[in-house]
Amino acid sequence: MKVEFSYNKKYKKIQMKTTRKSDSQIMQILSQADSGVPISELCRERGMSGATFYKWCAKYGGMDTSMITRLKEPEAENSHLKMNSLFVMYS
Repeated sequence: MKVEFSYNKKYKKIQMKTTRKSDSQIMQILSQADSGVPISELCRERGMSGATFYKWCAKYGGMDTSMITRLKEPEAENSHLKMNSLFVMYS
């Protein structure tokens, strides 16, 4: 019995899904919630889940846009390094 393996091109590049909201949009949503807009209405208007909103509150609550950008820089670098290591591992 002969078994053949083929190299699938889609596994050559592994990436995680990125966020669809920018830092300023996240801050705008959180500030609207602080001003008294109901959270369910915000989530429905923006097309996001309540879990995402509460995750942002826990992660970004009390920050401004520049702090969020500074927080995301190491995350982007780490994801780039992980992707490179996966590429080396699967190539």
